[in-house]
Amino acid sequence: MKKNKKGLTIVELIIALTVSTIVLGGLLSFNIQLIKGGMFSEQKNQINRDIRKITTELSEVSKESNYFVIYESFDQSDRDEPGDRLYSNQSGDFVLFVKTSDTAVGFGIFPVETIVGYFRESTSNGELDDVGPVRKFEVTFSSPVDITSSTTLEALIPSLTSATKFSEIVELSKGTVQGNMFYNFANKSVMVNGQLYHGQKGNRSSDTYNFTVSPRG
Repeated sequence: MKKNKKGLTIVELIIALTVSTIVLGGLLSFNIQLIKGGMFSEQKNQINRDIRKITTELSEVSKESNYFVIYESFDQSDRDEPGDRLYSNQSGDFVLFVKTSDTAVGFGIFPVETIVGYFRESTSNGELDDVGPVRKFEVTFSSPVDITSSTTLEALIPSLTSATKFSEIVELSKGTVQGNMFYNFANKSVMVNGQLYHGQKGNRSSDTYNFTVSPRG
């Protein structure tokens, strides 16, 4: 006696394909969320590393300096003369730490040995307004410079086209105090306030950071 062999009907096949599609879609969605979660976690780790890096850098540099000056930006027109300096309760995107010689060349006049600058470049890109990397430069003079006679402090600041190395400290940042990163607190301390970003356009993570540093005086 022959046994009847029945295959799947069209309805059963459609149901099976539908169930398979739903299961595969769920797995794909889960994997996508898993990948996004991993990327988000990595971006957060990078932000935390950046925060630690800029905090450590500025804290150490400020302790070695005698005073600081804040300017609106690193653009030449914003820091080419003493009148561009920002004082108490003003903020800018460029801070300059100055270390002077221990030997005075006159009463209360100490020549400059080293300058270290941190500035935020503005690269507005449509999605995030006014964001950019934070860069650093350091210049040590073989002979301390007397800025009261032949030159000004501003004349010692290098330009972006100079041979001075400008290292990137933070990939993308935005100032949160009056739209700037560095705030002059009573001409005694620098309050650093910003928001860091990591990741590709349209899929970025961010976090804020706030801390205060003071020169030794």
